[in-house]
Amino acid sequence: MIGEPVDALAFARSVIHRYQIEEIDVAFGIRVNWLRKAGNRRFVVELVKQFCQWRVENLMHIVDLARAGWGVADEALRSLMLEYQNRGEVMPTYLAAYSMEIISGRIPKIRGKQKADYFLRDMAVLCTIIMVMEKFELAATSRDGKNICACLVVADAMAAENQAIGYKAVAEIWRKYGHAAARDVPGQAVLK
Repeated sequence: MIGEPVDALAFARSVIHRYQIEEIDVAFGIRVNWLRKAGNRRFVVELVKQFCQWRVENLMHIVDLARAGWGVADEALRSLMLEYQNRGEVMPTYLAAYSMEIISGRIPKIRGKQKADYFLRDMAVLCTIIMVMEKFELAATSRDGKNICACLVVADAMAAENQAIGYKAVAEIWRKYGHAAARDVPGQAVLK
């Protein structure tokens, strides 16, 4: 390993701190913070709204997902309804039908934790894992979660920056998304 575990932790903390204070332009003129739940959700809602407007089949698919209980889809559709009404435009038939279901009480507002609330945070964690792996030549994970590895360093850095999610959650982010990123990390052709 290049450097000491303390150096790796200090480095990871500085990266996490930067993610905490910076706002980024993600798309559609939206500025969000990587680690704030509200910014993550706002970004995904806007992405879903744009997706709905590309093709009617996309809108139909998102309405089906909202009916099935995906809160982000429901929130995006409700926002689209308001925009159409504000402009005095006729809604697409499928969106109008969903609006009628809401007004009649058939579709309750969906609440609770959603994966979309953490998408950008997970990407920030993934990027930090990769940077720690590259700079300190660490494996992504350890078999027991106790030996020094990039995920453990990042979990400790998150805790030190009041963003505690724990080693298991950081390792799960690596497991979900790391396969795509690992190809570009020296010595990580095979996931560890």
